[in-house]
Amino acid sequence: MKRFVLPTIFAVSAFAFAMFAVSPAVFGQGATKKNEGKAEEKKEEGSKTGDAAKSGEAKTGDAKAEEAPKWAAPRNYDDLMKKMRTYNGSLKRTLKNRDAAKLKELAEAMHYYSTKIVETDKDARAKKDDYKKWAKEMTENAQKLIDELGAKKVDWDAAEKARNTANATCESCHKKYKKDD
Repeated sequence: MKRFVLPTIFAVSAFAFAMFAVSPAVFGQGATKKNEGKAEEKKEEGSKTGDAAKSGEAKTGDAKAEEAPKWAAPRNYDDLMKKMRTYNGSLKRTLKNRDAAKLKELAEAMHYYSTKIVETDKDARAKKDDYKKWAKEMTENAQKLIDELGAKKVDWDAAEKARNTANATCESCHKKYKKDD
């Protein structure tokens, strides 16, 4: 009996740690991701304020537009797709719990990453009109979901429909453009 208990405890602990580290959207940001994000934000913030101070310019424009994103910028297209897959899966699972605040945060991440699709894709497909259309639709659908979740009284059927529509956009694009793994 004892020979099964320790390996089982070890396996469960390792799995829990892996899930915490790999899936920050579900379990909150992991310690390493959280620290990396804060360091990146401080570095970006410092460079923005430093640039403005050097040039003697005052900050102008929308304060929201000048904020550093909450999410780490994708390193490349594959990294972007992995992040989107993680957030999309988290959205689907979290939608069942009816936690509007958490869902809105996940939808905002999807929105942010969807704006990076064409920008990070270095393949020829990024120049095609239907590809650009699907990327734009993904951003619009994520925004619809954010709007639904930001309402005083959330229409959960509409929120689920918005998530499903966004997912269908992903699937349409993947049918045509996804590389074989």
